[in-house]
Amino acid sequence: MLDVSSNKLTGTIPSNLCASNQLRLLIQVNNFLFGSISESLGRCSTLVRVRLGQNYLNGSLPAGFLYLPKLNLFELQRNYLNGMLSENPNPNSNGWSSSSELESLNLSDNLFKGAIPVSFSKFSSLQTLLLRNNRFEGFFGNCSQLAYLDLSKNNLSGPISEAITRLGILNYLNVSWNHLNDIVPKLFAGMKSLTVVDFAFNDLSSILPYTDQFTYFNVTSFDGNLKLYQILIPDLVPAIPNEMRKEDADGDEDEDARGLEVWVEGRTSMGTFGGYSAHSFFSFLPVFYYSGISVNLI
Repeated sequence: MLDVSSNKLTGTIPSNLCASNQLRLLIQVNNFLFGSISESLGRCSTLVRVRLGQNYLNGSLPAGFLYLPKLNLFELQRNYLNGMLSENPNPNSNGWSSSSELESLNLSDNLFKGAIPVSFSKFSSLQTLLLRNNRFEGFFGNCSQLAYLDLSKNNLSGPISEAITRLGILNYLNVSWNHLNDIVPKLFAGMKSLTVVDFAFNDLSSILPYTDQFTYFNVTSFDGNLKLYQILIPDLVPAIPNEMRKEDADGDEDEDARGLEVWVEGRTSMGTFGGYSAHSFFSFLPVFYYSGISVNLI
């Protein structure tokens, strides 16, 4: 075991730490370590926990480092590591098989790029995957036990993969600040475990249903998607006759419309609004989110 966290240590990580092949815990969080990670650590099959976050490490990861057979926790967040992540170099090892023990992987706030390895889909015990603020592209396959997934601030593009909707116990999903487009898959409505999502600041476009799990999602989760909207008051629309939303020939509201006042508090990517009449409110209906409404007949 080696735990020297928060000691203001400087220098590089020694390459002979696993020389005796007995090292189980490598914990050096929040120091001033720099340089690359030795290839020898990528072959240290006894490692169970690796915590090297909040340092100044750079270079690429050793090819087998993520796929060590006993690895349970792996944290490298807030460094300057770069390059592409490799696929498992030993596909017949435990790192590839269903007996993989990795439960939590955090590579956030680095400079990694390229595709997320398909090998990740073989992490059958993985519960938490944090890849925020890198340059990753594309989605990966299914991790059956995944509950927390953060892919925000990357280079993801194209439609949202429906593979995510097959993550049966996913509770948290963040894909904000990417380049995703097309529609939000309606299959998200059936993901009963999913309670927190963030699709903000992409280029998504569709009408979101206000049913099932979509009723639990905060409207701020969809900010910054100018072609995406959701009607949060579906029962009100058919209750107001069309003639009450029309103007007379001279441009004034007709008498019926003047008998209905609607107060709306809403929010768009351009700001907030409130206090619209029935006529002006319905003219904006397709493009606003609504957070509250009261109707007074006078």
